[in-house]
Amino acid sequence: KPGRFKDVLDVVVSTDRIGTKSVTYAFAFSLGGTPIATGKVTSACCRVRDDHRLEAIEIPASYKARLQA
Repeated sequence: KPGRFKDVLDVVVSTDRIGTKSVTYAFAFSLGGTPIATGKVTSACCRVRDDHRLEAIEIPASYKARLQA
């Protein structure tokens, strides 16, 4: 069942995987209690170098602890 413009969707976000340098989040969308879609997105922990390029770095321990809580 599709979601349409102005529909109010419920979205449940959970941590699917915590890696060394990235985190994958899972999403479950529902409309009126009926599941309509799922998805995932992976975010990498990066810093911007002096030359403006991104460099993947390990997730800091303090951030990782909060993600695992």
